[in-house]
Amino acid sequence: MNHFHNESKFPSASVVSAFFSTIFVTSVTILAELVPSFKNWLASTFYHHWIGKGVLTTGIFVTFFVFMVIFGKGLDDERLAGQIKLLNVTLALGTFVIFFFTVYETFK
Repeated sequence: MNHFHNESKFPSASVVSAFFSTIFVTSVTILAELVPSFKNWLASTFYHHWIGKGVLTTGIFVTFFVFMVIFGKGLDDERLAGQIKLLNVTLALGTFVIFFFTVYETFK
């Protein structure tokens, strides 16, 4: 059986991929501000540091998605809802971390 046709895994794979992508892009955004050489590498490699973050984050998403489709399990609605709640918390925390980091950096 081809694992890529098991569509019941797609929702969970998408949520898990978004979870790790959120953590990655939040971390990379702060790292790029704290380590100028890393920000310069992103800019020189991808034309602009935000393009670099986008390309790398897309790579993280696709990698986790494919991994979860191949090796993950399809979840029932209740467990999927739990994953979505965790993703929402992670998204909110990532937003607040970047916001407060920016405010701190602006007024320090």
